[in-house]
Amino acid sequence: MLCESESQFCLTRPLPGRCVRQGKDSHQLITQGGGYLDVVLSEEAIMKQSCSVLPILFPLRWAAVLGAVLTLAHSLPAQIWVSNSALPDGLWCAASSADGTRLIAAGWPSIYTSTNSGATWTSNNAPAEWWSTVASSADGTALVSSSGYGGGPLYTTTNAGATWISNSLPASYWSSVASSADGTKLAAVVDAGGIYTSTNSGAIWVSNSAIYGSWMSVASSADGNTLVALTQNGLVCGSTNAGATWVPNYLPGAGPSTGPYGGVASSADGTGLLATVENAPLCTSTNSGLSWNPVGGSSNSWLSAASSADGKTLVAASGFPGQIYISTDAGATWASAGAPSADWWSVACSADGTRLAAIGSGHLYTWQPAPTLSSALSNGNLVLSWPSSALSFWPQQNADLTTTNWLTLSNVQTTSSGGYSVTVPVPGSNCFYRLSSF
Repeated sequence: MLCESESQFCLTRPLPGRCVRQGKDSHQLITQGGGYLDVVLSEEAIMKQSCSVLPILFPLRWAAVLGAVLTLAHSLPAQIWVSNSALPDGLWCAASSADGTRLIAAGWPSIYTSTNSGATWTSNNAPAEWWSTVASSADGTALVSSSGYGGGPLYTTTNAGATWISNSLPASYWSSVASSADGTKLAAVVDAGGIYTSTNSGAIWVSNSAIYGSWMSVASSADGNTLVALTQNGLVCGSTNAGATWVPNYLPGAGPSTGPYGGVASSADGTGLLATVENAPLCTSTNSGLSWNPVGGSSNSWLSAASSADGKTLVAASGFPGQIYISTDAGATWASAGAPSADWWSVACSADGTRLAAIGSGHLYTWQPAPTLSSALSNGNLVLSWPSSALSFWPQQNADLTTTNWLTLSNVQTTSSGGYSVTVPVPGSNCFYRLSSF
């Protein structure tokens, strides 16, 4: 029969009574590597006497076990990192729509866009440049980018990159750009220069009255009225009137010996902020930058920052090489996101904080809810299915978890709901299934 619970789907059938225990820590419950997460027996895994259960352990990428009941005492992480091998190396910056489905990755020599959370990508019609910064509207159609490394111009698009317009700004070393939710209000900062803003999607730009400095990052509220800009030595300027006037401040622990890298991120209402400067503590603000509070991490080489819309989920990325850290309580506590060790030059976050797009040492990675592999019986066969967002995943089977003899299944079909499925005969002995990312 088919049974279902909040944490798993399972198939059950009678099984002669026997019990198996593994010694303490004889197997690691979760190991990350090879594009998938392996789930194996721990001391808490028992083979029960009455039936066999085929757990589809959510939210990870493996599914059915024929002939055994697995009772896992550990909760499994809801997120996974996926390496996007379809894109070339040499990427430098990333941006995301509010829902995390539209992603933008830029570097040498092009700007790439995705409409399905990074499953597939399109090379845009932008000119060949060293694209160093990019920002997106909430729907992912209005973009602003710059080839700052060569002292290039700013470019904007209102059709998700189908066409690009070179803006009426002098070629400069643009270090960061930001956008309002509707894409009409934009901000851009120059390394060893000033701050510029636009209220008409980049048609006209105004040089603001902010202090001349080595600006390295700028962030915007959803309405574009609250802005915050950061220099490499911890000078941070905030504006609550779309850049008409600015209030300077300094991050605690930053100074002449910090930098030259870092980033700043804003909540949707512009009150919650995160600032990161290399070799300085992470700092948060709850009043649009009028005051800042250090929250630790001064020994890290911080490179970039991101925030959810409500400001509760904060992301700080480091390098040389480094890690990505996440807080779900507005910066009070932090934990490693388990990303590969890399130089994380750019990170972007969906509005709800459940999806990330990050550039690590020139390569794009996405952090997303792990696809669930589901099962059902149909005409005496076992049907495995998974969502369309897991385009880069492929089903595999193995009769023994202690081996690496995973067999990739073929004959994958598209379901009526747009997902994927594969039908296999119900085996007569133990068989394990998982999704593997290629």
